[in-house]
Amino acid sequence: DNEDAQGRTSFGNLELMIGDGEHDAITSYYWDGRDVEVKLGAEGFDIDEYVTILKGTAEDATYDRGRLSIVFRGKEQLLDKPVQESLYTGAGGLNGGADLAGSPKPLLYGPVQNISPIAVDLDNLIYQVNDGPILSMGLVLDGGAALTNIGDVADIESTTVPPGYYRTQISGGYFRLGAPTEKQLTCNVFGSSYGGYVDTASGIIKKICLDHTDLTEADLNLPAFFTANLDARRSVCVIYITSESVSEVITELMQSVCGAWTFNSEGLLTQAVFRKRRAAGTI
Repeated sequence: DNEDAQGRTSFGNLELMIGDGEHDAITSYYWDGRDVEVKLGAEGFDIDEYVTILKGTAEDATYDRGRLSIVFRGKEQLLDKPVQESLYTGAGGLNGGADLAGSPKPLLYGPVQNISPIAVDLDNLIYQVNDGPILSMGLVLDGGAALTNIGDVADIESTTVPPGYYRTQISGGYFRLGAPTEKQLTCNVFGSSYGGYVDTASGIIKKICLDHTDLTEADLNLPAFFTANLDARRSVCVIYITSESVSEVITELMQSVCGAWTFNSEGLLTQAVFRKRRAAGTI
């Protein structure tokens, strides 16, 4: 198993000799959160001839006797946030009951089998499998007995369902039963389709970063993502119903395909797969 799927967070100081007086203005800048880009070039070069050798984010800066010392680290801190920040309020209906108040709404990616859905409105037998649109619902099972799907609706709260059947609201990740189940309720789902359906570790990581962080495609090493996607083509299925951080989720995904991730010296999120996994994984 790959237990070290995350690259080490890099901390360090950048010291600049700025002399006395000529560049005093920059010593009064507010540095926390500023982007830092270090370029290398030779005397006489134009700025566009310089080569970027490091990108990062400043945390602090100190000035002493003509020397400006900038404390910085990479962009890993941008991923130290919950992957799901949308919570049930407990106000009833699709906002969940009091038992769900403060709980994260489910996030589901890829093809998932035999999951227990969230009973978001148990009085009306409404369940949720994903916070947003899904590709499709597979089987819905009462124990081992399959219920019959009688179609999709735009508003799951306004529909009625006869016993033995269920309806879906694909646009919100909901389904509704016609009667309480006699045994354990489970279902098969093809997960989130927001922005396009994905079912590989690399594809899911990209989607999570773009949908649940401040990163953009310009912050991703897209060739590395493409290569990792080819190296681990088997589908993976992922369920998130806890408040894991984005970095933890990415690490778990890369572990599932024996890969690793980090931010490179240019500040781009990159990943690599070391070998093909024998089978698809469920996290």
